[in-house]
Amino acid sequence: MTHYDAGNRRDIREAQKRAKVTEQQRREIITGIMSVEPGRRWMHDILEGCHIFSTSFSDAGLRMAFMEGQREVGLRLLMDIMGACPDRYIEMMRERNERQSSINARSERRDQDGDGRNQEPESDNDSGSDDFSDEYYDREAESRQPR
Repeated sequence: MTHYDAGNRRDIREAQKRAKVTEQQRREIITGIMSVEPGRRWMHDILEGCHIFSTSFSDAGLRMAFMEGQREVGLRLLMDIMGACPDRYIEMMRERNERQSSINARSERRDQDGDGRNQEPESDNDSGSDDFSDEYYDREAESRQPR
């Protein structure tokens, strides 16, 4: 184990180099995650779960403290995203809005059907596409909507 001496210029330079490499790696990781649609969807889910897009206020002090801890993690991730790839953040939010519009349109159609069942014919297309993951994320988003 090496001994760090804050008064030694060599130790300071080494610490600065390590910090710079660590920061560069962090930016590359965030950029990599945000460079693909599933990564942006995953990151949005995390940010949403950390209450970045809503208040963490609660009349129960311990609950609010817990939620503020989650929010702190989300804010740190958000700062990393904005520092590494702010354009990808905009893209992530645009994709989220498109998904939400699609969910709302399907919900509207179900409401118009009257009995809550989807009256549209099901597709015979079993091409092995990402329908499962889209359905999963759509259901997740629907479950988060206020009723």
